[in-house]
Amino acid sequence: MQLVEAGKLELDAPVRRYLPWFRTSDSVASGQITVRHLLNQTSGFSTLEGLKDFANTDTSDEAVEKRLRALQYLQLGSAPGKHFEYSNINYVILGYLIQVVSGQSYSQYMEGHVFAPLAMRSSAATDKRSEATDLATGYRYWFGKSIPATSLPYPKVLIPAGYLYTNAEDMGHYLMAHMSGGMFEGKSVLSSNGIDVLHSSSVPFGSRLRYAMGWIADTQDPRLYDHDGGLPHFASYMAIAPEEDWAVAILVNANSMSSERSVAAIGSQAVRILRGKAPIALERDKFFPAVLMGLFVLFVIEFIIATWMIRRIRKWHAHPELSPKNRCRWLLNAFVPLLSGSLPLLTIFIVLPVFENFYLPDLLMFAPDAGFLIMLNLVVALVGGATCAYLTLAQFRHRDVDAISIA
Repeated sequence: MQLVEAGKLELDAPVRRYLPWFRTSDSVASGQITVRHLLNQTSGFSTLEGLKDFANTDTSDEAVEKRLRALQYLQLGSAPGKHFEYSNINYVILGYLIQVVSGQSYSQYMEGHVFAPLAMRSSAATDKRSEATDLATGYRYWFGKSIPATSLPYPKVLIPAGYLYTNAEDMGHYLMAHMSGGMFEGKSVLSSNGIDVLHSSSVPFGSRLRYAMGWIADTQDPRLYDHDGGLPHFASYMAIAPEEDWAVAILVNANSMSSERSVAAIGSQAVRILRGKAPIALERDKFFPAVLMGLFVLFVIEFIIATWMIRRIRKWHAHPELSPKNRCRWLLNAFVPLLSGSLPLLTIFIVLPVFENFYLPDLLMFAPDAGFLIMLNLVVALVGGATCAYLTLAQFRHRDVDAISIA
């Protein structure tokens, strides 16, 4: 928005004006994507596309450009401007636009135009900050136990989408600027009109929510703007109520798929306290533990079935009179286990990514315990099915050879 006020960017200009090579598989549709579409999360990019970079290890200076150029093979999930769908890739594009238009790296721009004016001395937008010794250790959960996540990649591509370093004091300065028409301690980072544009909740999603260029507003509580987010090992929540003259930020150095929404729930209780209301006790998450138990039970069942089938086939070898009597039953015994073992693989890597925005590498980052159990189930299903098919076909050929020898 600073670049818009400086006349270097236009909200309703197509991205291609600033990045002539920018395109998806539909050149016409991608040519219609504007800067406003990116800010409003209405560009047409899917949520799934924004989940693909948490394990990205490219730290080269060209990492972001290479990622964006690869979008030429991507099909948009919807026409630009049609409806809201949150995707990290929108912020990746916006971060690169800042770099191209300003002539500075994203890190340099943020330092000079946001962090320095707001006295955010502990904040940074660079992977180099990870070498500092005063950083909190992030944690992930492994079957309920917190484990330090010290070896996770720091995806350079996702820096504009949320991989920033900050602390509670710095976030307070940032939120004060939002509360004060872009001013902080006599310095302006954005005009009051620019702040109003950022807070204009113009994009509806869900039954009563509206999106406002990085903020979410509830039609039943229009004075409050908030947003929550998470990395595999950190989570955060922030909220402002300009008319009530307060703001809140919560930073947590742990995350998991079972707890990422609880940070927002804790945030909502902080909001209640700031409004003079009593907090409401939060319930423990019951769904995710049930999912873990279900995956473990499924593994046990698959292992028992695979073991039973392999033993049955071996019994045919020892007692030929117990084996199937016709070719059709032999083929069924060979290929049904193989197909059954392949179905989970197809579901995980093809069906769920298309229909449920499910991405297994992302799950392994955010919920390593669930990801481990899913991988274990896939291995047992596929290896068990393949072993049964191989042993069945081998026994079938052995049976035919014996039949020919007798003849």
